[in-house]
Amino acid sequence: MKLKIITTITLLLIASLATPILAKNVEELQQFLEDPLKVCQGCDFSGVDLSNIIRRTARLRQTNLKNADLSNSNFSGSYFTCADLTNANLQNINLQWSNLVDANLSGADLRGADLRKTDLSGAIFDGALTEGVKLEGAKMPDGATLYDGRGLESFQPRPILSQRRFQCLGDQK
Repeated sequence: MKLKIITTITLLLIASLATPILAKNVEELQQFLEDPLKVCQGCDFSGVDLSNIIRRTARLRQTNLKNADLSNSNFSGSYFTCADLTNANLQNINLQWSNLVDANLSGADLRGADLRKTDLSGAIFDGALTEGVKLEGAKMPDGATLYDGRGLESFQPRPILSQRRFQCLGDQK
């Protein structure tokens, strides 16, 4: 009897410590996954598992994707303008031809990511893991376009590039 009570209390404690997903977020996520034309501006997908999916031309402007897992997914041609991808897992993601203008990729794991022909103007890469990132034809945070295959490790951001532009601040949705 004591074991049953202790087990029940332990399970309740563990459940109460878990981060709840708000019903609104679950509904937004479900709509995003089911409707290929769903525009999800300002959605909160923090910590969500979006790995191993194909979602070309997704519209995720100003979306919170902190700690989200988008590894091994295809988001080519997508819009992540002003998105917060802090500490996101973006290993082996396909983001060719995408727009990541002013996106925050601080601490993101971009190892093996395909960012060819991607607009990274104003993007923040502080502490990002960038080994093996493909950048041919990408527009870099400072506005330069890479054609020689250099990686982000050769890119030296200026301090001003770590400031998000006005378009990403405030309640613009």
